[in-house]
Amino acid sequence: MKLILDTNFVLVPLRYSLNLEFELNRLAFNEFFMLKECLLELMHLDEREKIFGRKMLLRLDPKIIEFKNKKIINEVPYHELDLSLDWSSNCKSGYCDEAILKVAKEFGFAVATLDKKLMLELVKNGVRVVTLSNNVLKLV
Repeated sequence: MKLILDTNFVLVPLRYSLNLEFELNRLAFNEFFMLKECLLELMHLDEREKIFGRKMLLRLDPKIIEFKNKKIINEVPYHELDLSLDWSSNCKSGYCDEAILKVAKEFGFAVATLDKKLMLELVKNGVRVVTLSNNVLKLV
């Protein structure tokens, strides 16, 4: 199944003792995606979280997708992404969540997030959500 990774979800193993790859495999997710906006958000975290997040992305190797005018206009595997690009532009608060909701609804992706507000909005719109509960990933 296809799963969009929210920025905060990539940091789960850093904050909780959890084997993210094992848990996602247990839930039968085998294709991972991350919106370019979420990657931009990751690049603006503190250095420790940024380094850890990049390591997790290398392990999961999600496709980084760009979404514009209700279309996915680009898909690049993380390991092929040019990380020397200028990541200085800022991602507005909430913009990443809006983009995740639009893409998930439009293309039928499930979403992995710890953001309660986003999770409620996704569930309200019929999107399947992977979240953390009692140190175990669950599908809502």
